[in-house]
Amino acid sequence: MTKFIFHGGETKVKNVHNQNYFNEIVKGLKSPVKGLEIPFARQRDKWQSGVLRDKKKFQRNLKDNKKVELDLASEKSSILRQQIKKAEVVFIIGGLEMKCLKENLKKIKDFKQLIKGKVVAGSSAGAYVLSQYYYTHGRARVEEGLGILPVKTIAHYEKEKDKGNLKKLSEKNGQLKIIKIPETQYVVINKVL
Repeated sequence: MTKFIFHGGETKVKNVHNQNYFNEIVKGLKSPVKGLEIPFARQRDKWQSGVLRDKKKFQRNLKDNKKVELDLASEKSSILRQQIKKAEVVFIIGGLEMKCLKENLKKIKDFKQLIKGKVVAGSSAGAYVLSQYYYTHGRARVEEGLGILPVKTIAHYEKEKDKGNLKKLSEKNGQLKIIKIPETQYVVINKVL
């Protein structure tokens, strides 16, 4: 069973939702948890500082003194494959560089097999890339993800503001479930891959 955790964005906000999110990621895993951060949706010059910031988010939010060893993903496919194999948690963070994120993950032809049985947490763009389709507020349109999960996703969701956007998303492959995730909130999906 692979545990997917889709987050609606804004993991930096200090609130109970984000605290629960970080604890859900490591739930049932022994300390230290081996994590891999995939930062390709961020600007390249922010990757290293982003990992340090995210390590602090884990430390700040985790209960029971659990520790997370969070490595930075490599852009080299052969190294990235090995990193994914070793990780218990694959943490795909959000950002505006969706094209870079998709291109780097597409290079890993067996990505779906590599994440089998792991915890895969995706925040905003990280959730989008795992979905079949998603609505992006930044480009105001529906786009196609890698289709790891047969769902349609809208992060940063606001009920009143996103009525029209939800309609656009529902028009793409009507059979697929739509996952609506407000900022700082999350959804857990357990799936056999």
